[in-house]
Amino acid sequence: MSESFRKKDGRLLSYEKIEGNGPCVLYLHGFMSSKQAYKASFIKEFCIKTGRAYFAFDATGHGESDGGFEDILVGNYLNDALEISDALIKTPFIPVGSSLGGWIAVLLSVLRPEKIPGFIGLAPALDFTQEVWDYYLTEENKEELRTKKVIGPNEKTLGYAWSYRLFEEGKNHLLLQKETIPYDGYALLLNGDKDEQVPFQKALKIREKLSSANAQTWILKGAGHDLSRPQDLQTIRKAVELMLDFVSAKP
Repeated sequence: MSESFRKKDGRLLSYEKIEGNGPCVLYLHGFMSSKQAYKASFIKEFCIKTGRAYFAFDATGHGESDGGFEDILVGNYLNDALEISDALIKTPFIPVGSSLGGWIAVLLSVLRPEKIPGFIGLAPALDFTQEVWDYYLTEENKEELRTKKVIGPNEKTLGYAWSYRLFEEGKNHLLLQKETIPYDGYALLLNGDKDEQVPFQKALKIREKLSSANAQTWILKGAGHDLSRPQDLQTIRKAVELMLDFVSAKP
């Protein structure tokens, strides 16, 4: 059952919390997705069956939480994750982030390394706002964004709704332009080799940028961006199991 968490700015975030053993698994959904996404439900069921703690929430502008398209910002999502995890997750936790959620998982891990012994990125879309602006949007799209502020969802916007603020604010959180991503915990990065939205080469680049000596990249043959084939889901389960083993064995 979903509950509500009131942020410092007054907005409500819808969340789901399941008590269990060991580090909590925190699912971070993707852009224009929610805590009810297929992968989230799969991971939640795994946690329930194995007695693991689980937590998920809808970021601002998503699912059952407050906010509209214009409020979907990397900074808002990161602040949501910081506020709700600081307040409601008292144990160490493992962020499992899908696409945009993968970007948030890395940012969150950098800011809260004392609480996060490891994270998992599922087609982690670091810096995607800059890449979409530079390589996917036409000049016509960009001018429309500057004047209308929100466009889509339509074919020209890759099926998403984009806001001008998303691209401008996203510049504050870029990571891959840095020499190093300062995080020394465990990292597992999963990507499909048929992913047309987040090419698997990005996961390899993230691994190289992380300061951690315990970072792995798993490339799933034939998998697309959603990583929702039965074999993809089983690989995700293995990744969660392995990460929990890693952090439990950490001295």
